Amino acid sequence: MLLNEHASVLLILGGYYGSVGDTAQATATYDQAEALLERSWSLDKLYADTPPRLAELYRVRGDLERATEMYLAALDTNPHALDQYAQQIIDSLAAEPELTEQLATKYIQIANKSDDSLLNSIAALLAVRVNDLDAAIALYGKIAEREPNNLDNLRNYTIVLSDSNRYAEALDQAEIGLAQAQTQDGRDLEISQFEYLVELFKQKVAGGQ
Repeated sequence: MLLNEHASVLLILGGYYGSVGDTAQATATYDQAEALLERSWSLDKLYADTPPRLAELYRVRGDLERATEMYLAALDTNPHALDQYAQQIIDSLAAEPELTEQLATKYIQIANKSDDSLLNSIAALLAVRVNDLDAAIALYGKIAEREPNNLDNLRNYTIVLSDSNRYAEALDQAEIGLAQAQTQDGRDLEISQFEYLVELFKQKVAGGQ
């Protein structure tokens, strides 16, 4: 929609005005963008482009509750709508546990019905943020089955198993991660990380922890 394109330009301008300290002009520009996007949303609730743009506007303006409503609406229309901004969104909600919980619940519901690794990893990260370690373990485990050479996932999987005091399983995954890292070029850092984790969990398992 042309409304959305116009609003996107206004969002950029609002950011510029804010960066140079012209708060009044930034506010007026954001007001215009908000009016356009809310009109677009009222005209077509199925147009997938609008919720992420409206959510970003609300986020920039500090209205995280309305931003989260739009995040959820965006995911209802397109599960990948927030892929590019997921980490930024999660970080922006760090001080809002109830809103983080809402987003986590939505992503976990989506991931439980999908084998998409990115969706599963976003859901797992959110599960960790809300301390749902069982969900995080299941999600990271699912990715590990599909992508056994994904070192980042194996490291995350190992850590959440450890956080759940499942040290024998964490040791198994750390050893798998180390073996995988040793088969890949340029993985000296990852090899060192997994070597450390293997030794750490060997000690914990031996100590009966």
